[in-house]
Amino acid sequence: MKSKEWDDYELFLKTCKELELKPYFIIVPTNGFYYDYLGLSKEKRTQFYDKLESMAKDHGFDYLDMRQKEYEPYFFKDIMHLGWKGWIYVSKKITEYYS
Repeated sequence: MKSKEWDDYELFLKTCKELELKPYFIIVPTNGFYYDYLGLSKEKRTQFYDKLESMAKDHGFDYLDMRQKEYEPYFFKDIMHLGWKGWIYVSKKITEYYS
Protein backbone atom coordinates (compact mmCIF):
# COMPACT_ATOMS: atom_id res chain seq x y z
CA MET A 1 0.00 0.00 0.00
CA LYS A 2 3.08 2.22 0.10
CA SER A 3 4.23 2.35 -3.49
CA LYS A 4 5.27 5.04 -5.94
CA GLU A 5 2.67 3.66 -8.32
CA TRP A 6 -0.03 5.36 -6.22
CA ASP A 7 1.58 8.70 -7.10
CA ASP A 8 1.42 7.74 -10.78
CA TYR A 9 -2.26 6.84 -10.45
CA GLU A 10 -2.94 10.16 -8.69
CA LEU A 11 -1.13 12.06 -11.47
CA PHE A 12 -3.17 10.21 -14.09
CA LEU A 13 -6.42 11.04 -12.30
CA LYS A 14 -5.47 14.72 -12.01
CA THR A 15 -4.44 14.84 -15.68
CA CYS A 16 -7.73 13.32 -16.80
CA LYS A 17 -9.63 15.84 -14.73
CA GLU A 18 -7.60 18.81 -16.04
CA LEU A 19 -8.14 17.65 -19.63
CA GLU A 20 -11.84 17.10 -18.91
CA LEU A 21 -11.59 13.44 -19.84
CA LYS A 22 -14.12 11.05 -18.37
CA PRO A 23 -12.52 7.62 -18.15
CA TYR A 24 -14.38 4.59 -16.90
CA PHE A 25 -12.02 2.72 -14.61
CA ILE A 26 -12.09 -1.05 -14.47
CA ILE A 27 -10.96 -2.39 -11.10
CA VAL A 28 -9.88 -5.86 -12.16
CA PRO A 29 -9.81 -8.34 -9.31
CA THR A 30 -7.04 -10.71 -8.45
CA ASN A 31 -7.49 -14.44 -8.67
CA GLY A 32 -8.52 -15.08 -5.07
CA PHE A 33 -7.50 -18.74 -5.07
CA TYR A 34 -3.98 -17.95 -6.26
CA TYR A 35 -3.41 -14.99 -3.94
CA ASP A 36 -4.76 -16.95 -0.97
CA TYR A 37 -2.20 -19.62 -1.84
CA LEU A 38 0.56 -16.99 -1.95
CA GLY A 39 -0.48 -15.65 1.43
CA LEU A 40 -1.79 -12.25 0.32
CA SER A 41 -4.86 -12.02 2.52
CA LYS A 42 -8.35 -11.02 1.44
CA GLU A 43 -8.04 -8.11 3.89
CA LYS A 44 -4.93 -6.73 2.14
CA ARG A 45 -6.54 -7.14 -1.27
CA THR A 46 -9.63 -5.31 -0.01
CA GLN A 47 -7.43 -2.42 1.15
CA PHE A 48 -5.98 -2.24 -2.36
CA TYR A 49 -9.39 -2.26 -4.05
CA ASP A 50 -10.71 0.31 -1.57
CA LYS A 51 -7.83 2.67 -2.31
CA LEU A 52 -8.28 2.37 -6.09
CA GLU A 53 -12.00 3.00 -5.70
CA SER A 54 -11.68 5.92 -3.30
CA MET A 55 -9.09 7.72 -5.44
CA ALA A 56 -11.27 7.42 -8.56
CA LYS A 57 -14.33 8.51 -6.59
CA ASP A 58 -12.46 11.49 -5.06
CA HIS A 59 -11.81 12.77 -8.58
CA GLY A 60 -15.40 12.19 -9.67
CA PHE A 61 -14.75 9.26 -12.01
CA ASP A 62 -16.95 6.24 -12.52
CA TYR A 63 -15.56 2.76 -12.12
CA LEU A 64 -16.48 -0.88 -12.40
CA ASP A 65 -15.57 -2.71 -9.20
CA MET A 66 -15.21 -6.44 -9.82
CA ARG A 67 -13.68 -7.51 -6.52
CA GLN A 68 -16.62 -9.84 -5.88
CA LYS A 69 -15.45 -11.93 -8.85
CA GLU A 70 -12.18 -13.11 -7.23
CA TYR A 71 -13.42 -16.67 -6.77
CA GLU A 72 -15.81 -17.03 -9.69
CA PRO A 73 -15.08 -20.10 -11.83
CA TYR A 74 -13.86 -19.35 -15.37
CA PHE A 75 -13.56 -15.63 -14.64
CA PHE A 76 -9.79 -15.98 -15.02
CA LYS A 77 -7.81 -17.81 -17.66
CA ASP A 78 -4.80 -18.17 -15.38
CA ILE A 79 -3.51 -16.43 -12.27
CA MET A 80 -4.13 -12.92 -13.55
CA HIS A 81 -5.69 -12.71 -17.01
CA LEU A 82 -9.41 -12.56 -17.56
CA GLY A 83 -10.93 -15.69 -19.03
CA TRP A 84 -13.94 -16.04 -21.29
CA LYS A 85 -16.39 -15.38 -18.46
CA GLY A 86 -14.41 -12.35 -17.27
CA TRP A 87 -14.31 -10.75 -20.71
CA ILE A 88 -18.02 -11.33 -21.30
CA TYR A 89 -18.77 -9.60 -17.99
CA VAL A 90 -16.45 -6.64 -18.67
CA SER A 91 -17.71 -6.21 -22.24
CA LYS A 92 -21.31 -6.21 -21.04
CA LYS A 93 -20.61 -3.65 -18.30
CA ILE A 94 -18.70 -1.32 -20.65
CA THR A 95 -21.53 -1.53 -23.19
CA GLU A 96 -24.11 -0.76 -20.49
CA TYR A 97 -22.06 2.17 -19.22
CA TYR A 98 -21.62 3.84 -22.59
CA SER A 99 -25.15 3.10 -23.90
